Amino acid sequence: MNTQNRIRTISTLVAAAMAIVGLATASADADVTDLAAALNALKDHITGVAPLSAAEIEAHKATIDSNSQYMGDNSTVIAASFDLVAAYDTEIGPLFVSGSPVQSFNRSSTSDSDINWVVYNVMQYIMDYTYTAANIASHEALLDGFKLKVRLISREP
Repeated sequence: MNTQNRIRTISTLVAAAMAIVGLATASADADVTDLAAALNALKDHITGVAPLSAAEIEAHKATIDSNSQYMGDNSTVIAASFDLVAAYDTEIGPLFVSGSPVQSFNRSSTSDSDINWVVYNVMQYIMDYTYTAANIASHEALLDGFKLKVRLISREP
């Protein structure tokens, strides 16, 4: 292979690699957009702005589950997840606080269309993907003051 053909081959490979990276970035951006939209739609459901059917809730949960790794990627998604939990706490009541209206919540008998189960999972994803050392450093102002309302259970001997 002569030098000119090698240069063309390398240029073609570089262009293909850049296209793949561009597609992956566009895909991740779309996933983050879908994640934020799902979180916002569920918040609107909880607040009564735009009620959802069971199938729509289940579809939004599937979007959240499949994109959960992006939960802490940017301030828009972090804010949307916090807004969803805050709306739930205000409108329905915190999941695990004594006297909560959802004391009957039982993980073993839930479905993906159960808003309690969806918010429970969002809370878990916040803990797993938002509260990381890197996010605490880069989103300090956004994370400062937000807390999940949970009841601590004391274990007495």
